[in-house]
Amino acid sequence: MTAIFLDGVDAAASYGLYLAGDEGGRDLPSVRLDTLPIPDVPGVSLLALPQIEARPLSLQGVLKGSSVADVRAKRDALYAVLRRGRVTVRMADAPTRQLAVQVIRATMASSGAQMLAKTLPIAIELLALDPYWVDMTPQSIAVGPTPTAMPLGTAPSLPVITLATPGAVLAVTLRNALGVVITQLQLAGLTPGVAVTIDSASRTIRQGAISVLSTLIAGDFPVLDAVADGDYAASAWPTIAISQSVGVVQYARRWA
Repeated sequence: MTAIFLDGVDAAASYGLYLAGDEGGRDLPSVRLDTLPIPDVPGVSLLALPQIEARPLSLQGVLKGSSVADVRAKRDALYAVLRRGRVTVRMADAPTRQLAVQVIRATMASSGAQMLAKTLPIAIELLALDPYWVDMTPQSIAVGPTPTAMPLGTAPSLPVITLATPGAVLAVTLRNALGVVITQLQLAGLTPGVAVTIDSASRTIRQGAISVLSTLIAGDFPVLDAVADGDYAASAWPTIAISQSVGVVQYARRWA
């Protein structure tokens, strides 16, 4: 049976939950295409960019205990976790990656003699709004004026870039694996010497607790994508460089 961890806890050891299988956990996330047929033209046309959909995840297994009372106690402990509504899941085949999921329902089959059994079938339905698995340990890479490679997973990552002592003007340049500039985020009017944090996930720029988004004069927040801007199979990664001093790029690798 397959091991699973819920919010970092071994579900077999703590809740007696043993998986016989799962559906959706190893699938490539689905893509929604909005299309429009064109009269007298073969095929269809796209109305918008393809949209990556949420990941449904279905777990099937059994709940085991040493006695009927132990099964009930383990079920109560498991349900207390699932009632949090949002939990993280890790699988035995990739223990360093986790998936944030919403709990939809949990069902247990019990009838006749099974109502007093020490092993009961269970099914749990989950939905990952963000369909990508995420490394538990983030990358932390020092960067400077020389382009520095950003090792990635198979899905895009959104970096956080921090400079401890910036000047008034700053440029962050993202290049693909061939050295071609994808975007250059340019800031002007920063307070010199005050740490600046550029967060591509929240699309914020701060010095301390103060938003300095108004200093953004050109370019866009960098998105790291080994498929679009590199060659994952060849470990050829996109790069980041900053125009001054030394900074740190932090991000978690993500996996389809």
